[in-house]
Amino acid sequence: MFFYYQFSLSLQGYLTGSEDYYTHYRCYGKMCGTDLRNNTDPADQYKGFYSTHLFANRVIDIISKHEDDKVEQPPCKTWLNACA
Repeated sequence: MFFYYQFSLSLQGYLTGSEDYYTHYRCYGKMCGTDLRNNTDPADQYKGFYSTHLFANRVIDIISKHEDDKVEQPPCKTWLNACA
């Protein structure tokens, strides 16, 4: 595993220093695999989708769900690093 589970929050993105923006596949020596994640699970279903669009859509979805919730809750905090 490339990360410590206890330090991961709700995330969509890659965990290593880089990834291919469309295939989301990366090799380090003989170890290869999909580095794009939905929380802690590999997100293989997004192969062929540009990373910046995936990340932007995820933030829009998080904010929309936060605004729709009628229960008082703390402010929504997001961090988006665009690839473009």
